[in-house]
Amino acid sequence: MHRHTQAPEFHLPPSLCEDDPFFLTLPPLPFLDELSEQKFPTESFMPGSVKKVEPLLLRALHIWERTLGPDDPLVAYTLYNLAEIFRMQGRYDEAQRHYQHGLRINEQCFGSEHTEVALILAGLANLYRDQGKSVEAEPLYQRALAIREQHLGPLHPETAQTLHDLAICSQRQGKLDTARSLAQRALGIRLQALGEAHPKTIETQRLSTQLAQEQRQTEK
Repeated sequence: MHRHTQAPEFHLPPSLCEDDPFFLTLPPLPFLDELSEQKFPTESFMPGSVKKVEPLLLRALHIWERTLGPDDPLVAYTLYNLAEIFRMQGRYDEAQRHYQHGLRINEQCFGSEHTEVALILAGLANLYRDQGKSVEAEPLYQRALAIREQHLGPLHPETAQTLHDLAICSQRQGKLDTARSLAQRALGIRLQALGEAHPKTIETQRLSTQLAQEQRQTEK
């Protein structure tokens, strides 16, 4: 898989009031997708921004739980962002606990077929995939894909992301035909929605090329 050569820095507000965790009302932290492509084996290799954001999220989690209650969707949202950071640091047990806790809250609040549920399902699937547990990851990706196709549409960029991730999951299980089909679907969506020069389109194009090469090698 392609790796970025340098992780982007976080862009946090210059000051945060103890009782004003407004930054968590933004969409999912935009640096997480790119930063997750990096692998940092020890804390000393982590960008300083990762170490800075974790205590802010933990503080925000405490504030949300205290002011909104432990089962509020914003609590689940914060748990998801913390889980993403833990996953990137290889703290897999902590990440799994936070994903699963957030998932329980969102399923309780929204039901099992909501896009907020799909967000955490995809994160948990990424966690399993990172640990080499592609068999466990696959049904979570499939469930997230079904939710996103139904509620966001088959041509939505988030649908494309799930198709891309599921293609990698299938690739790691040796299911190259399935992986190529998924990657081609993702590529078609990204070309239409994002354009050919977008980094995510290029990422899926590389995956499609890699899968085609692997399949030709297996057919020799």
